[in-house]
Amino acid sequence: MVLQCILYTTVLTIIEFLFERYTELIKYHTWTWIYTFISTFLLMMFIRFLMQLINRKERLI
Repeated sequence: MVLQCILYTTVLTIIEFLFERYTELIKYHTWTWIYTFISTFLLMMFIRFLMQLINRKERLI
């Protein structure tokens, strides 16, 4: 589960980094790619954890 989140997060971060660097679609002043990686990873882990809790509750009912 963690490896899958890391893989998805890495791909999204690389795409964002390339867009920021080679296009004018995204411009950051203080944000960096590591902030994107950490925040996206934590969000994905939270969503997975939340979905596991929801699924457990549904099984009990």
